[in-house]
Amino acid sequence: MQNPIFVRKLNRQMILGELKMSGSTDPDVLYSVKSKLVSPSKGATWYSIALIVVGLFLCITIIGLPIGVMLLLMGAIALFRARRNVSAVNAAFEDFTKVSA
Repeated sequence: MQNPIFVRKLNRQMILGELKMSGSTDPDVLYSVKSKLVSPSKGATWYSIALIVVGLFLCITIIGLPIGVMLLLMGAIALFRARRNVSAVNAAFEDFTKVSA
């Protein structure tokens, strides 16, 4: 089971392998594979934004400052990774559809 906040890193070879494993050049099939790859990262984006917001609220108080800073850092790292995954999937999808077309 995948962690909903810290998703696995996706690289170009993994994404192209998933697209090739679909065994089709039909745009609808490829789009469904793309959406399957992007969906964990989109969920992680919302979870990481929630971590950042909770961290900001905890940073208001002196007692919650250490936990708030950690939550801010965790949320920022998770948000960066999720956005990088989405952009990697979009770029690999565009390259794959240009090659197969």
